[in-house]
Amino acid sequence: MLTSLSDSRDYRAALSHAATADGLKAFKRDPEILRIMEHLPDEMAGPMLARAAAIWPEVLRRLPDAAVNDEIGGARVIDVEGFGRYSASTCRYVKVAAEIKAMYGGDLSQIDIVEIGGGYGGQALVIDRLFSPRSYTIVDLPEALELQHRYLQASDFRSSLRLISNGAIPASWPSSLFISNYALTEVRRPIGIRYLEAFALSASAGYVIGNRLSSKNLTKKDILARLPEARVQPEIPLTFRHNYLLTWGLARTA
Repeated sequence: MLTSLSDSRDYRAALSHAATADGLKAFKRDPEILRIMEHLPDEMAGPMLARAAAIWPEVLRRLPDAAVNDEIGGARVIDVEGFGRYSASTCRYVKVAAEIKAMYGGDLSQIDIVEIGGGYGGQALVIDRLFSPRSYTIVDLPEALELQHRYLQASDFRSSLRLISNGAIPASWPSSLFISNYALTEVRRPIGIRYLEAFALSASAGYVIGNRLSSKNLTKKDILARLPEARVQPEIPLTFRHNYLLTWGLARTA
């Protein structure tokens, strides 16, 4: 049974190739990889960094740390006016990290993070470089975990890394912060509910960018039914109509 929007034979094969020595060099330009990730339009890069700087001004000084995400994989970097040269995806990861910092507040170096659907590990790497959390857990397809392990190892990932296959979901996995960029609402509903019960309900706080696909996928209504304290906020900047930001245990930010 397919578990998510990205669960296909071709995509799994592309992930496995990307995790090889040769594949790692330019996987960010593989059409099959680009179908699922690394496809944010270039024109969104500036607004992403502008949003990050508006809510966490310190991020401007830390951008060179985040640029490590563009060193491996053949990232397509562009001139982002007023900020420097970065890939659009790295700009989005920085924006997410800045929002988490602004909402969470305080020192993030002693927290435990769990991310559903980690892509190739880009969000994890940017958060690692900016905040050095105590541990970072990613839950994903086995082939995606292969790539994440290879990519993060090659990028000198510093936090304690844990990788969990979507076929081996534990009953409960406590954490300080649960995050997901689109992936949670792209999985089939039964799988999404298992993720909520195992990871989200046992997290002290959560940050989820969601989208609206179909009744077969986990919905905003499904999340709010199990996390009634969660708040729905706009995604800023909006990357696709009907997208939203859902948080719990975090302060609201403008």
